[in-house]
Amino acid sequence: MVGERIAIILGMGLGTYLLRVFPLLFAHQLSLGPRILRWFQFVSYAVIASFVWFGFTKGASPAGTMGFRIIALGLTILVAGRTKNALLGMAAGIAAVLILARVGS
Repeated sequence: MVGERIAIILGMGLGTYLLRVFPLLFAHQLSLGPRILRWFQFVSYAVIASFVWFGFTKGASPAGTMGFRIIALGLTILVAGRTKNALLGMAAGIAAVLILARVGS
């Protein structure tokens, strides 16, 4: 039983690694236009929004914290968009969740 779990975990890790490595191996051969490069700048924001949206639609959060997540998502997008720094935007969103959870409890 333990051996099966380890094999599953290692298989999933290998699959994830291969999915990330192969595009990088071929990316240096591509010549992307400015519109495509601009589009790729917004991919991280779209991924963050999709994770939060999935939490909303699947009922992963209680009704009381739904407002906290909406505020945090809005703040994340606002800060990341204004500063052009996704890491700073995510930090602002996390800080908002922590502060609002402390105030709300």
